[in-house]
This record gives sequence, C-alpha cells and structure tokens, in this order.
Amino acid sequence: MEIKFNQLNLQNFKSHKDLVVKFGDMTKILADNAKGKSSIGEAITFLLYGTALVGGKLDPTPITY
Repeated sequence: MEIKFNQLNLQNFKSHKDLVVKFGDMTKILADNAKGKSSIGEAITFLLYGTALVGGKLDPTPITY
C-alpha cells in the first residue's frame, strides 16, 4: 500500500499557527534551526498513529507564538 500526501494543513500545532505544505513527487523542507521542520513529520505521525515520531505520547499543544 502507498500513501501519498498532496497537502498538509497545520493550525495551532506546536510552533505552527497556520501552515500549508504542498507535496510534490519530491518535497524538500528547508529552514533555519528551531523553525518547526521536525514538527511537520510529527504532525503526519500524530495524524496516522497518535504518537510522536519515536513512539512516545505527543503533546500537540501550540507553543506561544
């Protein structure tokens, strides 16, 4: 089975107040440190499994903007 994401919308998830990521055949996510790159992967894992990337519980509470 293959899952293909076309778009990911994040609202009030960790450091993202409102973010839209549009995926293509290959999507590169580039940014400075501490800008929320990892939380994009965490959002996908949380959506599918309800856990963090490493399998622990994830607290998706928004961080102060």
